[in-house]
Amino acid sequence: THEALVEAFGEDYEARGLVVVRNESRTTGGGGRYRGILGSGCAAQVHGGTLHSRSVAIKVLHPNTRRLVERDLDMMRHIADIVDAILPFEAIRMLSLPRAVSNFASVMERQVDLRIEGDNLRAFRENFGCSSRYDDDGTVTFPCPELGWVSERVLVERHAGDDAVPISSYLLDVSPEGLQRRKEIAGPLLLAFLKMVFIDNFIHADLHPGYERCTSIPGGKHAFASGVSYIVSKFHDRRNQGLTLGAVRVGALLGQVLDLCRRHRVEIDPAMSTVVVSMLVLEGLGRSLDPDLNLMKAAMPLLLAGGKV
Repeated sequence: THEALVEAFGEDYEARGLVVVRNESRTTGGGGRYRGILGSGCAAQVHGGTLHSRSVAIKVLHPNTRRLVERDLDMMRHIADIVDAILPFEAIRMLSLPRAVSNFASVMERQVDLRIEGDNLRAFRENFGCSSRYDDDGTVTFPCPELGWVSERVLVERHAGDDAVPISSYLLDVSPEGLQRRKEIAGPLLLAFLKMVFIDNFIHADLHPGYERCTSIPGGKHAFASGVSYIVSKFHDRRNQGLTLGAVRVGALLGQVLDLCRRHRVEIDPAMSTVVVSMLVLEGLGRSLDPDLNLMKAAMPLLLAGGKV
């Protein structure tokens, strides 16, 4: 960690105000206490620290992370090219392995450059109207990268504080107060996601037509359109039950659409999987918090307020 900090900010980083808390409890300038290592994953480790007496989180990529990722991606590219070239099966061609690997590689390469993560955090803060100050008071906030303290391997951002509570803890609380708190959390959660996808479009998942093959099959176009019509009809039939997370399984609907595309050889841009997976996670979490949350009623304030959450 010290070597990464020196490489990123110079040997005088401590003299310039950045202090990494060692792996023990320590009192911050604001009076709080936290351990040195806040968390560690497969790609990075997060340390607690201070910057000019402000509590910060210091994210540091593990050594050789970029080199290992690039090595694995090169291997995947070669295998995809070979399989696509020597196996002339239609099912293999439909997978479009080289393009799928290219999309996956683009995502992975961005994960090992913390400057991009810093830019994304700033974009989220701007989209959600977060204050540039250090005392954000909005419903939805994002960590604030520290100006001048972001590099490819190191990201210094404002620490959320020791009073932050993981959302999983609310899911374990089945008391009347806990259930009420879940309902209070579910609404802003849904609105934030809808804003990200439909208003900010801050995700690479535009709806492209794709390199479809159903029109070359007799009756294929009609069969595909009929399948989509059936799925839409099922969705409309459930409106009588109310468009709640408990009644409408959005993830299941998306799954049926993707399966229909597979059966009729309509290729979907791999980037769409990002939205599908995000929707599945959101739907599951939202249903756990409040299965009676009405989708249209929740979305209406977002539309009337011009996308403000």
